[in-house]
Amino acid sequence: MKKKRIKKIITWVVIVCVLGAAGGAGYWYFTKDDAVAAAQTFQQSRVTKGTITQGVSGSGSVAVSETEDAIVAEAGTVSAVNVEEGDVVKKGDVLATFEGEDVTLSLNKAKLSLQQQQMTLEQAQTKWKNLKISGGTEEEIASAEMSIKSAQLNIEQTQLEIQDYEEKAEAPDPIVAPIDGTVTNVDIKAGDEVQARLAAFTLVNYDKLEVTISADELDITKLKVGQEADVSIEALDGQEITGTVTEISKDGTSSNGVATFPVIVSLNEIENVLPGMSADVTVIIEQKTDALIVPVDAVESMGGRYFVRVPNDGMSSSSGGTTSAGSGTSSEGDGAMPSGAPADGAMPSGAPADGAMPSGAPADGAMPSGAPADGAMPSGAPADGATSSDAPQGGQSGQSGQSSQSGTRGQGGFGGQSGGRQGGMAAMMNQSNGEFKMQEITVGITTDSQVEVLTGLSEGDTVLIPVVVSSSSTTTQMGGMMGGMGGMGGFGGTGGGFPGGGAGGFSGGGGAGGGTTRASFGGGGGR
Repeated sequence: MKKKRIKKIITWVVIVCVLGAAGGAGYWYFTKDDAVAAAQTFQQSRVTKGTITQGVSGSGSVAVSETEDAIVAEAGTVSAVNVEEGDVVKKGDVLATFEGEDVTLSLNKAKLSLQQQQMTLEQAQTKWKNLKISGGTEEEIASAEMSIKSAQLNIEQTQLEIQDYEEKAEAPDPIVAPIDGTVTNVDIKAGDEVQARLAAFTLVNYDKLEVTISADELDITKLKVGQEADVSIEALDGQEITGTVTEISKDGTSSNGVATFPVIVSLNEIENVLPGMSADVTVIIEQKTDALIVPVDAVESMGGRYFVRVPNDGMSSSSGGTTSAGSGTSSEGDGAMPSGAPADGAMPSGAPADGAMPSGAPADGAMPSGAPADGAMPSGAPADGATSSDAPQGGQSGQSGQSSQSGTRGQGGFGGQSGGRQGGMAAMMNQSNGEFKMQEITVGITTDSQVEVLTGLSEGDTVLIPVVVSSSSTTTQMGGMMGGMGGMGGFGGTGGGFPGGGAGGFSGGGGAGGGTTRASFGGGGGR
């Protein structure tokens, strides 16, 4: 009696293990492919006409583009400073003046000396003339000529001295503004002795502002000096102004294997804009007005060709609506049942209602018909609790009701999940059904959010944008399966029984409250 009891316990342990394995297989079956457990719906959008812009974007801070120092041209003493910090000046305005040297005494002496030398010259010339008339000797005449030349040289030297004194008496050239702008720094004052090349003033032209952005190596070749740009200033509530590319650096900086290059954009309008403000810049590479535009999510690409989904005749084309995938697909969104599944949460055809045992299953948790007595393992099952690779060969009735799901796997969107699973281009084209078809188009400008359509569509046409939503069927399927697991015969379960076709799995319909299942999971191992 004791041996029989132990044997029965072992049998139940083995049965529990088999049930657990079947449950795991069921979980894998119902969750292995997200596409099967997801319903595909479509958001409708109309083809519109508008302006589409392709550009290179970047961010930076506003800075002044023109700053220059006013330099002292020659050494001297500052006589007067005519401006102070904050003053606005024009190019050429006098910023400061210098004093000349006090050479009055030396200059007067030089002028007197010049007068004396001129008198000496006149006397030498008179003597030379008299000697010529009176027939003086050659030596006397030669001496008179030397006196004349000496007086002339003295006069020339004194004249140079006078010129030098007069120049020293004049003040050095004043300091003038090199550009239009605002004086931001003054480094001299009256009375200072300054040397040449000193930066006496700093001027900033706040009417010329710029933003420097970084363009990566993939975009830098698209940029050219003179291109227009749209600039948005964050501090001014996104105020939109225009700009122009004025400089593109040829020296890039590499980081993480990608080179970036500074690009300077000058602002065309500067009202209320101050240096230091943050700005977003988009340099316009290509722009087209009156272009046919669709959302980028509506376009699928395959083999260098482009397609959109468009409704077939008779399908609602009201913009902004949502529609489910057509026939041949499993549209399970919003709690809808898979194609071919009973409505109103009913059990699949042939499945007993209210958690009842499958047809032919004994009541009261008894072993299924054909099960060995005394807790012995089912026919074909290996002894000693071992598992058999043939165990999953249970009945395939569990696969009924899944044909409606096969289309879902290829419905992920051409260019998305379906391409590889259904054979590329042919599979994508086969997505066309009673409600929509794939329309080939040619495209022009493409941005992150929009695509220009050159051919294949007209203004006002409706295109479908795939929207994948979670299906409620996954929850109900798993609930039904777990309900079936709850009914483990003699363990007090209220519902499902043992496999209807071997040790592979459960019969669909499950325990009480299990809900609607997609298919009977009989022999899930054979999946």
